[in-house]
This record gives sequence, structure tokens and C-alpha cells, in this order.
Amino acid sequence: MMVNTLFQPRPLEKMKFMDHIGELKHRLKIVLIAYAANLIFWLMVPVDITDVNGLMTGMYQPFVSYVMDNAESLAAGKITIIAGSLTSPLEIYFYASAILAFLTASPAIAYEFYKFVDPALLPNERSVVYEFLGAFVGLLAAGALMGYFILAPATIRFMSYFGIVVNAQAIITAADYYGMIFLIVGATALAFTTPAFFVLLIRFGVISTSTLTKNRLMVYGILYIAIVILTPEPLVAHVGMFLPIVALMEVSVIVGKRVERNRMKASTSSENRPTGAVHVASTVQHCYFCGTQLKSGSGFCPSCSRAQT
Repeated sequence: MMVNTLFQPRPLEKMKFMDHIGELKHRLKIVLIAYAANLIFWLMVPVDITDVNGLMTGMYQPFVSYVMDNAESLAAGKITIIAGSLTSPLEIYFYASAILAFLTASPAIAYEFYKFVDPALLPNERSVVYEFLGAFVGLLAAGALMGYFILAPATIRFMSYFGIVVNAQAIITAADYYGMIFLIVGATALAFTTPAFFVLLIRFGVISTSTLTKNRLMVYGILYIAIVILTPEPLVAHVGMFLPIVALMEVSVIVGKRVERNRMKASTSSENRPTGAVHVASTVQHCYFCGTQLKSGSGFCPSCSRAQT
């Protein structure tokens, strides 16, 4: 009964300020439960559930260690990783699990956020949100994959090369090594989402494509400085992250110009609409979502219960 009550959506009719606060608490509660479940998964669930002896003794390999073993393999034996301190492995264990739990729980987080703002969205705004979320998730995943499989190994090879030049063994603490891997992957993933935000701002009329086309040198200069600050690693990571983002931004300019042309066409057609039709539409209020006729001053549709403000 408690589970059903927890996940049952609240009615939207006649919601006041405190009702919205209660709805927000409800959504946050689900987000915390989803995050906790994912954190337990990475911390405790074994990779091999058939290993009975490991389960009985507690000496099994959890999923987080499996991921970290793969991250360690990126070094390809070119550097030596040491603990650095007695507590460092435990700290890394929880730090990595927390990050991975956030990544795997992100779909639930995005869904609860969307369901919270959904009643206030018009149909055209909803389509914009769908497009943005699709582009954001796709670019985030592409950036993470590029950071993990391309930029992180390239950075390690670049650093270890100079150890060979000076005939010195490259030694790094586990905290620095895994911190560098997570930093490169996370920064690359977030940087790749920049075009999605750029197009979104164009869709809402906050900026125009001319903002980038007329100030390319300044915009890309600021972008490169931001990348250097986010990833204080060798030049290979900076350039490897910067060039793909520039290419994506140029593609987003093409998409943005199409959005601007469509907006201009819609504006032109609305200006040519007969004034009589506007007058008739203004005297009768209908639901933005289902078209049901509304009473004067009604804040919510009686049919679909969606907010009209």
C-alpha cells in the first residue's frame, strides 16, 4: 500500500503553491529512492552471482570494481598505479560508485523532472522538451564514449611517453589516476551537450545564430579556455575535446538557422490571418492540450486536468 501511494501521481486540479511544493517533494523522494537503489547496485551487487563461495565469504567482485578494472586497463601497463594512502582505495570505491549511480539513475531523474513541469507545458513546448532531451542524452553519451575510449587512453600515452624519454617509471596514485579518468570522461560528456543548449536558446528566441557566426573567434576562444580549466591535462585532451565540439557547434548553427526560418514563416502567416478569426478565438477559451471549452478564468481543464497558465 505504501509503495502504491508513493508512486501514484497526484491530481492536478486546484493545485495551490503548497500543493506544488508537495508534488516536488514527491518527485524528489522517487529520485532519491532511484539513486539509492543504483548506488547499492554498484556497491554491493556481484558481477558473478553464481559465485556461491564469494557470496558466502563476501570476497566477490562488485560491479564498480569491474568498471574500475576496465579503467585501469586503459593504461595498458605503461604506468604504475599505487594506493597512496591506507584509506584511498575505500574513498575511490565510494566515489566511483556515487558517480556511476548518478549516471545510471539519470533516466529516472530526467523523467521525474519532466513529469513535474509537464502540466505547465503547451503542446509545442512539449515537443521542444522532447527534442532537447533526446539531443542532450545522445550528445552526453557520445561525449562520454569518446572521452573514455579515445581521449583518456591518448592522454595516458602522451604522459607516459615523456617517462620513456627521460628513462623514468611513471607512477601515479589511484586517486589521481581514476580522478583523471572520471574528469576527462565527465568534462567531455558535458562539453558535447553545448550544441543542444545552443539550439534550445535559439528555439526560445533568447539568442540567434548570428551570436555565434559574427563572434566565432571570441566564442571558440572562450570555449577553449573553459576546456583547459575543466580538464587541466595535456594538450592532447584539450585539442581532442575542442575540435569535435567546434564541429558540433557548426552543425547546430545549421539547425538553428532552420529554426529561425520556420519561426519567421509562422510569424508571417499569423500577421496575414484575418482579424475576425482572431476576435472569435479570443472570445472563447479552449484547453491548450485537448481543446475542451473552458469556463472564464478557469486555471485547469476539467477534461485532462492540465494547467492553462
